[in-house]
Amino acid sequence: MAEKNLILDGLQMHYEGIFSVDELFKTIDKYASEKGYSKVEKRRKEIITPNGKELSIELRPTKTKTEYLKLMIKIRIKIINLKDVIVIRDKRKEKLNQGNITMILDRKSVV
Repeated sequence: MAEKNLILDGLQMHYEGIFSVDELFKTIDKYASEKGYSKVEKRRKEIITPNGKELSIELRPTKTKTEYLKLMIKIRIKIINLKDVIVIRDKRKEKLNQGNITMILDRKSVV
């Protein structure tokens, strides 16, 4: 049976404001790829509410170091009150998102 060692337990990050959902996921994908991780989307849930969309996503990027050691990052992302907004940047209109993001990270090694 594989032994799991918790390296990082429940690191939480919160953000409220204007952002790009697409850029958030591109950044996560780029980081995982640069560090040699393969991305696995474990689950995705989207609900439309009167206050905007709610997104719940769990990603599990994994990386095999040796035949005996595997690293895994568990990324849980919850976005609430997600709405589209138009922002003027450099005299151009740009479609972005506004909402509240909570991201929780766990990192494990599997031996």
